[in-house]
Amino acid sequence: MTLFRRTIEHKEKLFPSSFTAQYVYDMLVFYEEYSGVISAKMREKEIKGWRREKKLKLILAENPNWEDLSLEWQENPGWKLVPEARPRLKRKPTQK
Repeated sequence: MTLFRRTIEHKEKLFPSSFTAQYVYDMLVFYEEYSGVISAKMREKEIKGWRREKKLKLILAENPNWEDLSLEWQENPGWKLVPEARPRLKRKPTQK
């Protein structure tokens, strides 16, 4: 599943029992790009196991103003019309 599609799911509250739907928080403040699903899932689980302070440090290093990084996609009027489309991100990919 692409970051683009997951972001749409969160913004549209497609899963009512999810954290983002329950707490009405749907900003994308951090992401990392991976070439494979397995490595991405492993990293996601690793970060989920961290303490809050360590997660905040990671986010603040990349996005100190807590900007919604998905807003650059919304500048394109067709961003919701093609859920399988891969948006071109303005941000440089994380080196792994």
